[in-house]
Amino acid sequence: MKKFIPLLLNAALLLFPSMVQASWVEVIGKSYIENDDIEQARKNAIDDALLNADFQYGVHVTNQYEIVDGKLVNASTATDQRTKENTDFELANENTHDDELTIELRVFVDGLTQNRAPRSLYKNQVLVPETVVLYPQQLSYGQINHFGSSISDKLSRFIDKNSKTAYSASYPHDKLDFIPSKLSPNNERLPQWLGVKTESQYVLIPELIDASSEQKSSFGLFSSTNRQFLLKLSLYHSISGERVWQKSYSTQAEWEFARNQIITTTTNLFWSSEYGEKVSRVLQQAARDLGRFVSHRSLMGQIIAKKKNQLLLNIGRKNGLNVNDSLKIILKRDLPDRLQAIRLIADSSEAKVIVKQITEDTALVEWLDHSKVENIQIGDIAIAR
Repeated sequence: MKKFIPLLLNAALLLFPSMVQASWVEVIGKSYIENDDIEQARKNAIDDALLNADFQYGVHVTNQYEIVDGKLVNASTATDQRTKENTDFELANENTHDDELTIELRVFVDGLTQNRAPRSLYKNQVLVPETVVLYPQQLSYGQINHFGSSISDKLSRFIDKNSKTAYSASYPHDKLDFIPSKLSPNNERLPQWLGVKTESQYVLIPELIDASSEQKSSFGLFSSTNRQFLLKLSLYHSISGERVWQKSYSTQAEWEFARNQIITTTTNLFWSSEYGEKVSRVLQQAARDLGRFVSHRSLMGQIIAKKKNQLLLNIGRKNGLNVNDSLKIILKRDLPDRLQAIRLIADSSEAKVIVKQITEDTALVEWLDHSKVENIQIGDIAIAR
């Protein structure tokens, strides 16, 4: 009887390979600590690590966890939206260096998850124009030049560096003639127009809310100058025109330069100062947050040309598309409401198309069932998941 045990064991391993493939893997997440809020930084770093687990190991994460006294409790993830399987994760290590928190998570990856390919890294283009400076008179102290364009340029570079699912269309010297807070809720045409003009899936509007300076003194004598930095980011989807994400970031630091010293923010002199370094950290964190938000959203392109059963899309190789990728078609209708504002109505379609040819900016797709293509029009939406 004993001689059959190894045979039965080998047969079981062949039938259930996931039994031997299950293992713990380690993933890294990072976040800057803003305003000494270590708890929020820890949460951001954990979310970043879980997103990396998704990319690296195919753990399609819907994270649920609590942080109590700096420790993870009730930590588990849904590894697949269809099966709702759960897996555990735990905090392995935590380290802080120069206000940056690095988290190392151990995530349990079962055999089924390991055999599942990581999801496709489709990338959305984000338009980043020149940052709106709400109170330019605040920049007169220190005679700061080109701050709005420098913020946008730096932010664009961090988006390109840190995000796996987004990249920037950087226009740091193109100023938009509107402020999001003054944009009518019913006026969604401007983000749509910008998206069409630049073929971007998102439009990011940065606003510098506060760059004021305050002189500090001790014993009645001037000692130092402290400068604020408050930036608000508003992200709009270019197809619907709606605002989908908004967040503010703030920091402050000593202003090291003389009042009458002209400071050009395109130089290393500014960015290597204490204030410049803190602003840079804020922008890097903002880029991480934006990339994490975009990573949970599907890539959406639009049909820009149509001929029989062939459709041309405004997304291509730079968005991560490949030949033979399958996309779903959504029919778009503009519906005027009672205030004569145009509302976007999306109707699901059974149409699925296959990428046949591709360039950097476009994709030629084809659907063999030509009889159902008649309802598809220029401007309709193609979704890559």
